[in-house]
Amino acid sequence: MKLKDTLDKLRQAKSAHLGWVIRAQALLNGKPADEDKEPVQHTHCLFASWYYGEGKKLAGLKSYQAIDEPHKQLHAVYADICELLTEDDKGTLLTRFTGQYDKQKQQQMHQARIQFRRLQNLSNILGNKLDMLEKDLRRLATEAPASLRRTHVERRKQTGLEVNGEVIF
Repeated sequence: MKLKDTLDKLRQAKSAHLGWVIRAQALLNGKPADEDKEPVQHTHCLFASWYYGEGKKLAGLKSYQAIDEPHKQLHAVYADICELLTEDDKGTLLTRFTGQYDKQKQQQMHQARIQFRRLQNLSNILGNKLDMLEKDLRRLATEAPASLRRTHVERRKQTGLEVNGEVIF
């Protein structure tokens, strides 16, 4: 796992999860939901493929472990917002006539706004957790003993995999 690639994945994760906040804001503003922007399980987003895949190599770091819960919650809250705002219930004639339908829609909008504030907060928390992991990785990379920072070519030369001045793989 290369440091640069890992840092790129963390930056992409921050950007992608900020995108969920932007989409939720658009829903609150009355924009229709795009099919490709529907909520997904926290284990099925682009970041999750790295986090639960190659990123698991970092599972021993507390900063890595701290990401999981806010990540789960962010996806759950976004799903709640979508459900509240995209419910297709047109109401019955009676509920429309008595004004109950409009009242129900107002309550759903109110709940969606509350959930949106939670989503923003979770997005900030997740961003901070990703920043902490990035800092830990940078710190570990600079603190690594020189023997661990040597290039693979230098290590191969030391182990005798060099023939006539060329490294053999």
